[in-house]
Amino acid sequence: MNSSPRNKHPKEYFETSESRKVHLGGGCTFWWNMGQRRALGYREGIWSSSWYARFGYKRNKTITMRFGEPDDVMRADGVIILSFEQAMQKALELCLEISKSPSAFISPQGKYRRLPEPPPRSPYLIIHALLDYHQRQVSLGKRINPDESVMRVSILPHLGHVELANLTSNDIRDWLETVLKAAPRLAARRPSNIHFVRRENNALYRDRRLGAANRCLRVLKAALQLAYENEHCESDAVWKRIKFYRRRPPKPPRYLERDEIRRLVEDCEPDLRCLVVAALLTGCRANELLKLRVADYHRSLKRIYVTDDKTMKARHVSLSQEGREFFDRVTSFRNPKEYLLLRKDGRPWIKGSYLYRLHRTCNRVNIVPVIGLHDLRRTFASHAVMGGVPIPVVSKQLGHAKLETTERSYLHLSQTYMDDIFSEKMPSLISGEPVWHLELE
Repeated sequence: MNSSPRNKHPKEYFETSESRKVHLGGGCTFWWNMGQRRALGYREGIWSSSWYARFGYKRNKTITMRFGEPDDVMRADGVIILSFEQAMQKALELCLEISKSPSAFISPQGKYRRLPEPPPRSPYLIIHALLDYHQRQVSLGKRINPDESVMRVSILPHLGHVELANLTSNDIRDWLETVLKAAPRLAARRPSNIHFVRRENNALYRDRRLGAANRCLRVLKAALQLAYENEHCESDAVWKRIKFYRRRPPKPPRYLERDEIRRLVEDCEPDLRCLVVAALLTGCRANELLKLRVADYHRSLKRIYVTDDKTMKARHVSLSQEGREFFDRVTSFRNPKEYLLLRKDGRPWIKGSYLYRLHRTCNRVNIVPVIGLHDLRRTFASHAVMGGVPIPVVSKQLGHAKLETTERSYLHLSQTYMDDIFSEKMPSLISGEPVWHLELE
């Protein structure tokens, strides 16, 4: 077992749901060393948490297996939902099985683990359309990893061999039914990680499967439309007949109220506090904040110059009086070429390095569910609009090309603010005596 800080947790942290919530929250996997290179792991998730067993063999090689869910919310049943004692016993049994033949527990590379080499392009198959779409997205600098996973896992095994000229709407409908019935996959960075997914029969599970089917259909339609534009087929009516599944309206994204902001900022460690405050006062994306240099803050103009990897554009970010005072303080007497936001050891932040500490802070101050830096971006936008900043100004500050993006995803008005606006601005609709003095019968 390595000596990572996440392996140095006592047994008491794992025994009860209350202690796990206090000590082991934040979306990271925490391990308790059971000796003889065996360990029991716990990971808090958004939808459900997990128990893990880990066994080490040879030199620095491990096999990790997810085998159940903790009794954080539901009572333990001894099969899927396990208490600490049951999870410890199950982990010992799994480690014993793995020790007999570790190679039997290493998942082989799947047939479509990576996108395959295309067959001859005559006849033109669905796989050719997908690979052409993939190549076009890469050439445009688009983020292709999620679409590539959808192609590899959900489309190619079922439709990759079909000729585009012979594709029918029924073929697409049958494929969508297969996607809906398939169990969801848990992503694993290493092929040796073995996971299982529990099927459920409730509205939330079905809605999530409909969302997965819609994502797969979106990728397929985009690839087929590109093939049609490149004159590989005569008509696009086959896939245009297929409509996306209707889902329940999503819950509004998370944003923080003022008291939550105060609790979060006060409890953060100094280096993390600078990162959180910078996100709250600018509304910048995480990758924009992590790349900021001291010279990017123009002290005379009281603005920040940021470069956006998402839209490949640069822009100036205006600051409030509070933001100017903050950046004046953090940039004083510093090297202009230095990174603006640094960790306590003097190194720059890297992608994801702040999440573990931010989630732990959220658990300590009772901010549930835990948040990320993008939720602070939403918080900035919502409070700016509620403070009277016009929506087009907020949209330009966030770097959005369309005003609809800002209105749909980033503006969340509190009910108290709406009550105040209506009580102050709503005109009287009935002239004369008040309504309650009129006869209603």
